[in-house]
Amino acid sequence: MGGFVATPCCCTDVSTDGHTESVQLVTASPAVDEGFSASRLGGQFTMCVQHHPQDAGFNIDITDGVSLVIVDIKRTTVSPKGGGNPNLTLQPHDRIIQANGLSGDAAALMKELRSADTWELTVQRPTEFQAVVNRQGYDSLGLELQFAPNGTTLMIAGVSKGPIQDWNAKSKTHEIGKYDRIVEVNGTRGVSRDLLHAAKAEEVLRLSVLTYTSDLLEIA
Repeated sequence: MGGFVATPCCCTDVSTDGHTESVQLVTASPAVDEGFSASRLGGQFTMCVQHHPQDAGFNIDITDGVSLVIVDIKRTTVSPKGGGNPNLTLQPHDRIIQANGLSGDAAALMKELRSADTWELTVQRPTEFQAVVNRQGYDSLGLELQFAPNGTTLMIAGVSKGPIQDWNAKSKTHEIGKYDRIVEVNGTRGVSRDLLHAAKAEEVLRLSVLTYTSDLLEIA
């Protein structure tokens, strides 16, 4: 039984040298939280960031074509400009859906971040959930996947007939759908190709999935 079938999305998510896109930003305390708790609930928030091109920044994944997903942060995270809540800081897997009023086009968002001195961002923090999927009797999971070669997730571009659709029908809490991202497969996390390899020849898949919502994020 084969593993995932996925497409590296080289035309939209990588620069000409084959790496994920990089954006420079101003650094500020507190330091970035490198972990991501499976029990942490996600949500949406806004923040303002001052852009300093000389400072180290973050790498992003734009495989979905409509947003910018943080892959990693090179030094420290950023805090809201002008005395905002210091707990609202960018973290790996956060999804920027709007920048300075622009939305719906990842290339336009990228261009805006590179050119503007100040960023007014709308950010979605994911909720992580688990799904155990048995693909016995199926030739395919029914997932259309795309990934950035240096990314750390598999982006779901579509769901069709198969065991994922069956799992969705039985689930009482979450459904796996378009723009969700698989971040762990059978205990393996890492670059996207590691996730693909972990699914190879496995009949039962234990998946950790990131899903995004427009509900407001509750942060003390």
